[in-house]
Amino acid sequence: MEFRRDRTSNICDTLFGRLSARGLISVEILRLIKDVFNIIHDGGNFTVASINKELERLGWREQVMDETSFELITFILENEYDYEVKRHILH
Repeated sequence: MEFRRDRTSNICDTLFGRLSARGLISVEILRLIKDVFNIIHDGGNFTVASINKELERLGWREQVMDETSFELITFILENEYDYEVKRHILH
């Protein structure tokens, strides 16, 4: 269990670092994660493009979410909260 918690802590650090590097401050990062969860919590099929479109509708700047950050958020949801996220990667 300790290994799992350490791994998740490292994932959170990486996520915060990535989003901070993209110009977001701590309070914005927490709000972004909450908004992403609110978008996906009812289930469905998601792409980063569809997530970004919904985030833009909520007032976020264009392309605020990148593929890696979305994967890190879904990792946390799936491994800490036993939440299943279905997503599609489009190239």
